[in-house]
Amino acid sequence: MTEQEAYERMRAWLGREGASKSENSAGLCVYRKGDGNKCAVGALIPDEEYDEDFERQEIEDVVNACPSLDGLDVVFLRYAQGAHDNVTWQEANFSAAAVTRLDEVALEYGLEVVSP
Repeated sequence: MTEQEAYERMRAWLGREGASKSENSAGLCVYRKGDGNKCAVGALIPDEEYDEDFERQEIEDVVNACPSLDGLDVVFLRYAQGAHDNVTWQEANFSAAAVTRLDEVALEYGLEVVSP
């Protein structure tokens, strides 16, 4: 997977109707939540590669454990993850705010910004 492909997948996930922050009961951001919600990076992890232990690991460790993420720039993924994690609930439209921030990351990495 390229950064462009990763960006497009994350954008589609964050831009879907009803998108919300992926947090656990303590309010901490998680790759996957029990209700099926995922963060931007969590949306890239195939079900067969996901492990609940990822929730206690740094992104570098998750990338190393997931063959489908192999070769992706960890710094890019960290910024993309922040596009999701740093959007507050107070923002009127979580999905639009997260997508806007993700688009900004894509531009910084020289990726082609896509429309929904």
